[in-house]
Amino acid sequence: MLAFGVVCALLEARNSGRGQVVDVSMTGGAALLMSMIYGMRANGRWPANRAGNILDGSAYFYTCYRTADDEWMAVGAIEPEFRLQLLQLLGLGEHADSIMAAPNDDIAVRARLVQIFRSRTRAEWQQVFDGTDACVTPVLRIDEVMTHAQNRVERNFALLGGAIHPNAAPKFSRTPAPSPGNELVLDGGLKLKDWGLEASEVE
Repeated sequence: MLAFGVVCALLEARNSGRGQVVDVSMTGGAALLMSMIYGMRANGRWPANRAGNILDGSAYFYTCYRTADDEWMAVGAIEPEFRLQLLQLLGLGEHADSIMAAPNDDIAVRARLVQIFRSRTRAEWQQVFDGTDACVTPVLRIDEVMTHAQNRVERNFALLGGAIHPNAAPKFSRTPAPSPGNELVLDGGLKLKDWGLEASEVE
C-alpha cells in the first residue's frame, strides 16, 4: 500500500508541483485484503461461520488432499469448467453432473476425492494435472520451492552467502535490475566501497 501510495503521490506531484504526506497502515492493508470476502458476505455467499465458506477448506474443490506418499495436492477448481476438468481427470467424469449438483461441503463427495488422491503419489498426480486447467498443484515443501520450474525460470530465488533467499521482484524490460550474487555477502567490503563508503565506514 505504501509503494502504491508513493507512486500515486509522485504522479500527482508531476501535475501539481506539490508534495504531500502519504499515510498508510498495516490494518488498512489487512482490511483491503478482505475486500473480496466482504463482497461475498454482502451477497450471501460467505455466511462467516467457521469451516462453512467456499474458500476455507470446506468445499471439496477448494482444499488439500493427502497423497499415497503422505505428500499433498492443492485443489482450487472454483469455476465450473475447471471443476469439471478436475472430476474428469480423477476418473469421475460420468458422475460429474451429480457431484457438481451436490452441496460444496458434501461429505460423501469429499470422502470419494480423499480416497482417489490417496491412491497415487504426489509426483504421479502432478503428471496427471500438469498442463491442464483443473487448478490442481503439488504442495511443495519449503526446500523444494526454489527448485520448482517456474521459480527457476523467473529467478525468484538466489544463492547469497551460501544460503537460499527469495529474489522475487518486478521484472522491467528496459531497466532490468542486476541479479544478486554471492559477492554481496562474501565480498561485502568491496561492494560497500563500490557504493561510496570509505574503508573506515566499511570496517
